Amino acid sequence: LRRRSPPPEPPEPQVSSLLAALPSTALIFKPKPRRTLSPPRRWKLLFNEEGCLDAAGMIMRVQRGGVHPNIKGEVWEFLLGCYDPKSTTEQRNQLRQQRMFCFISLFICILLSSSHLSPFSSHYSFTFHYDA
Repeated sequence: LRRRSPPPEPPEPQVSSLLAALPSTALIFKPKPRRTLSPPRRWKLLFNEEGCLDAAGMIMRVQRGGVHPNIKGEVWEFLLGCYDPKSTTEQRNQLRQQRMFCFISLFICILLSSSHLSPFSSHYSFTFHYDA
């Protein structure tokens, strides 16, 4: 019994012949057009009357077109989990004031504990006003 030889493999197509078969418009590489940023007025529409955020709508808007620079800080606070989307405006304001108070207290402690400033020194005076 004689074995048959495998059929010959077809020749691989040359890259130049593949490029020639493509239409000329297929070779033009253009960057994808950037979608418009979500303006601040649309950001305000994502909140209901109590001030709770529609988290799904926010994420969809951020993924689709980005965020306007004027509201970027406020949006990132939600994206990073600083605020619960179900929190009200008043709850967020209270939390923001608490964090600011903690930051200022820590800052004053660092200033007072630094080597060139002494709490017993009469050269420096610190005043701190907090409006609750």
